[in-house]
Amino acid sequence: MTPGGEVLTRRSIPKVGGVSLANDIINSDLMQSHAKRDNVAFKVAKMMDAIADGSLTYGRKYDFSSVFPGLLENWFNGLMDGITTAANDYLADVTNIMLIGGCANLVRQKLSAKPGFYIPVNPQLSNIQALLAM
Repeated sequence: MTPGGEVLTRRSIPKVGGVSLANDIINSDLMQSHAKRDNVAFKVAKMMDAIADGSLTYGRKYDFSSVFPGLLENWFNGLMDGITTAANDYLADVTNIMLIGGCANLVRQKLSAKPGFYIPVNPQLSNIQALLAM
């Protein structure tokens, strides 16, 4: 985005969104040990709900809060690498990068001190709001 709010390009960066983070949690040693012990298959959508509601607990008994900070940091670094790669052709013109989607709030605090990043108030609704505005 330019300082005036003009959108220069729109990009979706696959494999770095909330689904990626949920899969990282599911594939962690902790969750895999639970899966083997209890013969349970963790679902991405339910894992994303546990991230979104802040409980960091899948269902009522699978707490993943101990592995979440490290996985979140790795996910964030992958996200930033993905943004840099995707926006590389535009970096000379880009002044703002807007992050939308359900997991954008997970990085709000981390990016608040970095100029050039914008996360709307309800980033999980941004795609719907854009469609309604058309």
